[in-house]
Amino acid sequence: MVENSNKKDELKERMIKASNEMGEKIGEAIQKAYEDRKYMKEAVTKSMEITSEAVKASIDLGKKAENIAVHMSQNFMDVSKSFIKGLRNKIKEDKE
Repeated sequence: MVENSNKKDELKERMIKASNEMGEKIGEAIQKAYEDRKYMKEAVTKSMEITSEAVKASIDLGKKAENIAVHMSQNFMDVSKSFIKGLRNKIKEDKE
């Protein structure tokens, strides 16, 4: 009878210990999940900020490239006009 009671007490203690360990593990898992979520949120936020900056830089670069292309076209047209004007003057001189 006493032996049976001791086994019950031992079993009860083991169950309490296992329950406490399981509670600790669950608590650790919850804490880790919270930290992971926090870091994930920070990573996503940082990624969005970097992407936003990259898009802004790309737009600025596109505008600058467009401005350069416009200036290059304008310069080419000016040079072409000067060249044509020079040719016309040369043809006039040759005719005279």
